[in-house]
Amino acid sequence: MLFEIPSLWYGLLGFGSILLYDINNVNHNNDRLQSLYGVGGGLIGLAVLDQINQGVQKGSSTPLWLRIVFGVLAAVFFVLLVYATLFAGKRTRWGRQAEKTRWWEKDLADRGLFALCRHPAVWLMLLMNLCLMGAVEFDYLVVILFNTAGLLLAFYEDRYVFPELMKGYENYRKTTPFLLPTGDSIRRCRETWKKNKEK
Repeated sequence: MLFEIPSLWYGLLGFGSILLYDINNVNHNNDRLQSLYGVGGGLIGLAVLDQINQGVQKGSSTPLWLRIVFGVLAAVFFVLLVYATLFAGKRTRWGRQAEKTRWWEKDLADRGLFALCRHPAVWLMLLMNLCLMGAVEFDYLVVILFNTAGLLLAFYEDRYVFPELMKGYENYRKTTPFLLPTGDSIRRCRETWKKNKEK
């Protein structure tokens, strides 16, 4: 365990760090606090790794082949989660758009996974954690609390952060569901994904 603190707590601290990052972007725009997003993601990642390590040490009665399948699926969802939060969500652009603008002010992501629903990372984290439960006996309490924290963070960002920082977000909210994909959003996801591949 990291510094003898249960991974559950420093994982939740990671979500708190991302919340402070969002609050800063909306209200203060202090460049020195931009690292809170990376700190939060790092704490959550360490918490997940610690839980995986504990699960491996405890062992499992689940057949090896099934644990391998769950492990591979968890890795796939992890890669998609990183893609959604960093690359598709355009969070790899660490500089300002212009000297006096706020971070992410013009970076509305509305294609691919973000055409499917406004917060695909919530689903991807849940699916990854559920697969980890099958692969390494991932703690169910951690799954519940981490995904509840992620969902609450998504609600907060959707209501108070992204409308302030991303131009066109209010219109995006009208055309794209919060979490549950619709027939139209699935079709837009496929269409925009194909267009991205063609570019």
